[in-house]
Amino acid sequence: LARNFSRPPRVAFATRSVLSSEMVAALMEAAKAAARTEQARVTIAILDEGGHVLELHRMEGVHAGTVEVAIA
Repeated sequence: LARNFSRPPRVAFATRSVLSSEMVAALMEAAKAAARTEQARVTIAILDEGGHVLELHRMEGVHAGTVEVAIA
């Protein structure tokens, strides 16, 4: 019996962008600057694609309960 030992077809893997720590820091600074411009006291959360917190900032005077909303 002859067996077919041909190579399996090549599979193309999808790539994804990942935020570097420098990118996260720049995003956070931009978000804080926008909040200051609007005179808004907010909680800012930057998440990865899986919903994991990369960075979180709660401005002074903002209720602690806003953290859960920011990461939702």
